[in-house]
Amino acid sequence: MPRRSPLRLSPSVVFAACCVLVAAAPMIRIPATTADDPRGGIPIVPTGMGPPATILERGDVAPDVSWEAPGDRPQRLSDLRAHGQVLLVFCPTDAQLQALERDRDRLLGLRVIPAAVLDRNPSAVANLGRRLGLHYTLIPDAKSAIAEQFNVLDPASNRMARAWFVIGRSGRVRALDRTSLPEAGYARLVSAALDLPAPGAPLPSSAR
Repeated sequence: MPRRSPLRLSPSVVFAACCVLVAAAPMIRIPATTADDPRGGIPIVPTGMGPPATILERGDVAPDVSWEAPGDRPQRLSDLRAHGQVLLVFCPTDAQLQALERDRDRLLGLRVIPAAVLDRNPSAVANLGRRLGLHYTLIPDAKSAIAEQFNVLDPASNRMARAWFVIGRSGRVRALDRTSLPEAGYARLVSAALDLPAPGAPLPSSAR
């Protein structure tokens, strides 16, 4: 019987056959490792809260920030807004804090609640209030978290910068200035910003 010559396959035929075998093979799922498993692996740690995506401007809804009030009880900005509009002053000096104290009654007469945000811890803020004889809300913000929400961080130091905001009872920003704080005349400042009568004049019933 004549011997048959061995079958010779061209390279293209061999490659096509391999592709068919690979496609027909069942897929084997490799179990996720601990580092890849989102349920029990390495936790995703945020790099930082960062400021809001857009800069807070007049007419925007202000963040309802919270802080530790005296007696270790939490307080929110909305708690102050329940009593009127809020003048929120960031990073004032001792002299500016005392000027705000002198205008406290005039501001309350305008139905505006004064409050100061300070880059100190709660105990330091309490001591400062007693030393200067302040009788309005002092808000501790040692980590500048509240300042960050209001976009008042110094880009060079990433610390709180001087600024002021007037927040309406609805929660919207009615006036603001991120450039400086006055040394005195907070009641006149608020009256002009909100187009209200001068301190001591009758307040229209439409004032919010």
